[in-house]
Amino acid sequence: FSWKDALSGKVFLAYQVNGEPLPVKHGYPLRLVAEGVYGTDWVKYVYKVQFDKIDNA
Repeated sequence: FSWKDALSGKVFLAYQVNGEPLPVKHGYPLRLVAEGVYGTDWVKYVYKVQFDKIDNA
């Protein structure tokens, strides 16, 4: 995802569902949720997030 998408609030990491901790079958510990993308395509089991700097010069 682009920084623009990430900062727009349309992409986020979920750690709960319906006020309860995210169960393993739904992607515990974190699940990447993206507005406008089918839930079946959301990334499950996120345990590490890495940010890379890209120089557009």
